[in-house]
Amino acid sequence: MENTRKHYDVVILGGGMGGLSCASFLVQKGFKPLLLEKERFLGGYGSAITREDYTWNVAVYAIRGLGEKEPFGKLLQRLSIYDKLDIGHPEISFAGIFGKEKFYLPQNPAVLKEQLASKFPEETRQLETFFQTVESFNILTKYNELKQENFKVYLSQFLQNELLQFYINSFLLPMGRPPEKTSAIFAMIYLKAIFFGGISMIRGGMKKMVDLLAEHIQNKGGEILLGHQVTEILTQEDRVQAVRAVNQRGEYLTVEADYFVSSLDPTRAFAELMPNPSAPVAEYLAHLRRLTPSTSAFIILLGLKKEVSLSPEFSFPTKPLQVGVILREDALDEPSCEIKKIYFIFCSANDPSLCPQGKECLALVTNVPFVSASFWEQNKEAFAEKLIQIAGQYLAELKENIACQIAFSPLDLYQRTGNSQGAIIGWDVTPEQVLKRRLSQDTPLKNLLLAGHWTQPGPDISLVSISGYQAANMIISEKSSGVAILPKVLRLP
Repeated sequence: MENTRKHYDVVILGGGMGGLSCASFLVQKGFKPLLLEKERFLGGYGSAITREDYTWNVAVYAIRGLGEKEPFGKLLQRLSIYDKLDIGHPEISFAGIFGKEKFYLPQNPAVLKEQLASKFPEETRQLETFFQTVESFNILTKYNELKQENFKVYLSQFLQNELLQFYINSFLLPMGRPPEKTSAIFAMIYLKAIFFGGISMIRGGMKKMVDLLAEHIQNKGGEILLGHQVTEILTQEDRVQAVRAVNQRGEYLTVEADYFVSSLDPTRAFAELMPNPSAPVAEYLAHLRRLTPSTSAFIILLGLKKEVSLSPEFSFPTKPLQVGVILREDALDEPSCEIKKIYFIFCSANDPSLCPQGKECLALVTNVPFVSASFWEQNKEAFAEKLIQIAGQYLAELKENIACQIAFSPLDLYQRTGNSQGAIIGWDVTPEQVLKRRLSQDTPLKNLLLAGHWTQPGPDISLVSISGYQAANMIISEKSSGVAILPKVLRLP
């Protein structure tokens, strides 16, 4: 079909939270960016889906760093979006069940500390020290000391009881990796945020925030094209000249720009979309191929005819937002296709606007490896059935009350996001791949920057949004000062 050519200030590849954040801050400074998104919706993992009377967030169920004085909250305030959101704070953000034992995380971390101290009285003083260390944790002062440390080793310096260590590690289960492969720095940042920063949620679903960002971009002169798949990134020497995209009618568009920002999977972008790469780009791609993507997940979204409750022996003071059920003692080991743990996300219990009164939106999630496309094509239906069957052991009358369901295997997540192996948080959070050791936002191509969970500062919806803000700031600074953005990604500390 006809190839249309246009020129923009900035072209942003990918409409997840990194791309939306970047475009939002660019238009604040008078730039007129174009955002290209391959799907017919925005938000990436932060998108929502509606079926019949039910609405679910696809993968982002809780947000950290959204308080008024926290980084993500401050970013949204600068965009005049924060006050337009209905932000809720679940009374119990996370609860854990392990055999007959259970514990929960309320908004007040002192309650959690008291729960653990009552179960492990011999560790009371050590728990006090550990919680104080978490609360006062500072990346700047701890980075050099801990940049190569894993969390298993670090935690053992505070707590000796293995079951207590297991409880603390269970808060990191969504990351999908065992503690011996999880960065101590990332774990402490994460625990500080959920223990002391609090967990928030957006009533009405993540789509509320996504829609406000898109409206902000378009009202200030930015452009968003949905259903446009990037097929080629055209380079010349050390710069990107243009990108080509095709829409769902087979019509091609070539767009040129002064700057480009990509939130696409960088390995796929550099390997599949750049023909005839230069030597620096080839070296960069070799570096990318040495990095390890995070694990994937299997997600089932359930619309229920009526509200369901945890069986009495597993109940909590109020229905938590998330309940992690640890099914086996090796649940902290590498994910496998054997279901070792399962999370119940009680979406509408904490946000009744997601479905009619008396009904319920529930998500079931477990970490699994990608394996292969053919494996999930053959086993998706049986795996979903098994996950629902296990959940029914904890949730009374679950199966008979399912009105509708949507399942996402790692293959579906790969197809929806373009993330290699259906990765849920970009690169894995090993000591070698976090913070300064994660990909820098600049690249060997002088006018191409990265945003999203593949780059700094890291995974999580708040950090992804900060990466978009930082990419926009780099462009704004270069444009105003004339000082070029210099590639430094291969100079890792």
